[in-house]
Amino acid sequence: MAASPIWKVYSRSGLYVAACVEPEGGAVLMALYGEGSTIRHGHRVVCWTEGKDGEAAASYDECAKQCLRVSRGGPEDDNDIPF
Repeated sequence: MAASPIWKVYSRSGLYVAACVEPEGGAVLMALYGEGSTIRHGHRVVCWTEGKDGEAAASYDECAKQCLRVSRGGPEDDNDIPF
């Protein structure tokens, strides 16, 4: 049995609504849920808050890059992010 996808999407009210394999997929869903919704790495680490960090729909790639940066706990270096 496969493991659950690591990227979690929560509504602004904190309801867990989806799990995604890739952060871009989470960005699309989170943009639909609107301001205050979040993408998390696992269930705890908030990587992006819609409205606070920007609008994911403006650039799903930028949202995904930030999610990867936060999940790695690393510097703001995009050289090792694959897009």
